[in-house]
Amino acid sequence: MLTVNLIAVLFAFTLSLGYQTSVNNTQLRKEIEDIYAKRNEAIKKKDFDYLKSQESDDYTEKSDDGTIKNRQQADAEADQLFTIVREVKEYSTKVESVKEGKDRNEVVVEISDNGRLTIVMPDNKAHEMFGRGRSRDLWVRSQQGWKLKHHEDLGSYVEIDGKPVEKKAPNQAVNWTRYIPEKCGLSLELPGEPVPVQSSVPENARQRLHYANVYQYDGSEVVAVVLHMSGLEPLSAKGIAEGFVKGIMQNTAVSDLSYSTEPITGSRAPLKGSYKEGGIVFQMTGVAISQGKQGWLVVSVHRQASQAAQATTGRILSSIKTDGTPCADRKDIVGKYRQPTPCLQHADLSTRCGMIGQAGVLSFAAEVQRPRRLCCHQPILFGKDSSLR
Repeated sequence: MLTVNLIAVLFAFTLSLGYQTSVNNTQLRKEIEDIYAKRNEAIKKKDFDYLKSQESDDYTEKSDDGTIKNRQQADAEADQLFTIVREVKEYSTKVESVKEGKDRNEVVVEISDNGRLTIVMPDNKAHEMFGRGRSRDLWVRSQQGWKLKHHEDLGSYVEIDGKPVEKKAPNQAVNWTRYIPEKCGLSLELPGEPVPVQSSVPENARQRLHYANVYQYDGSEVVAVVLHMSGLEPLSAKGIAEGFVKGIMQNTAVSDLSYSTEPITGSRAPLKGSYKEGGIVFQMTGVAISQGKQGWLVVSVHRQASQAAQATTGRILSSIKTDGTPCADRKDIVGKYRQPTPCLQHADLSTRCGMIGQAGVLSFAAEVQRPRRLCCHQPILFGKDSSLR
């Protein structure tokens, strides 16, 4: 789960390259233990700026899956994580070993830590989290005192509301497969199957659309949304993309939204943008495609700081093909509109789908309608003045 992957930072926020002799200097060990004692207090007080102030300019960190981040990347990811922490109930660190690095101005410290926190996840509900972990830190002596130069996560265990959170094994292969969500028209590659989410065409949209169907893939790094619609008249790719954004703008929980649908190439309009929700910055990247009266929108949403998510998004979008069997203009029985697809239940739905949260909205009609709940706590909003043509 995306949120939980970031949570692991808290239980490993403290890496190393040196592996020399153990330090027997009692005074030095006391200095190091005092550093971690102060870090403990800072975490309990949610003074996360203090933790970042201890990093050296060339700070790097390595996660247990081998991903390496520089200071800017690590701090940006941590900033997003810290916004969901409501209360730190318990937190403690044990210094397991202190070893000299390449000289007396470097020390390698291995620690174990554990804590209990209350966090607010994208479902806007409080959850109890327990975590424990092991990590290795490289500290260097400077004119400003000891600075953290490198941090390595050696493994962690996390529970949310008493349930263990499974982590994908490092380097575990991802089973990319080509899917045809509507069995016609568009196909794309995804790391997992996109499932239909409940959707229906409201009364006022029937003047423009025969039907609209939504599919969603929920991954550990990204949520990908596939929207297919059939119009009574030819649809505009730019209108489809801007309709999605206008729906997001209807949500009062969203701020700092910016986007672009340029440059338009033929029947395609790119969608690139970002927004903030719950203090977390999300990035959305996608493409709207018009095929006469058929319209498609594929959007990937993820936390802005995630490089892995950006790579996944790139592969998804580059895999899109529209050479499938043409889709029918109408799929409904005469005089009736297609019924909503039953909402699929998933044991982990509320957390995995929560990444899009209240901002995961689709907009494709003329007037604002009452939000219609989807499987993943995701409303469809019909944005005011949206244009598909």
